[in-house]
Amino acid sequence: MATGRTTEARTVTITSSTGSTAISAPPGTLDPADQGRAITGTGIPSSTTLTTVTSDTAGTLSAAATATGARTVTIGASTYTDQAATAQALGYTGWSPETAAEQAAYTATATTTPPDRITSPTVGRQQRGRG
Repeated sequence: MATGRTTEARTVTITSSTGSTAISAPPGTLDPADQGRAITGTGIPSSTTLTTVTSDTAGTLSAAATATGARTVTIGASTYTDQAATAQALGYTGWSPETAAEQAAYTATATTTPPDRITSPTVGRQQRGRG
């Protein structure tokens, strides 16, 4: 699965410097949907979140790192306070095809139920004239 395309927690490698809130990561590690998620691991203070994701390789922590160098950390599950909430509200949740073979095998159908009556308050009414 491509990193960042999930709302579940995942383990990634980042690089930080003691006293700095800036982090860097290998290409494809971070995603805009990670903004606001908790991040935990050695050298990361408790209750720290990703306050910004400026690219797939850079972001900002809500608290300064307490260690320098590369390390494995966990980006927590989405709390749906980011753009994932919009996707979920629109029904775009769950698995999505990532390869041509998966896409070819994936089908989606939509069903609609016609209304049992006209629901517009103006349809079928006639205006009365004064006179």
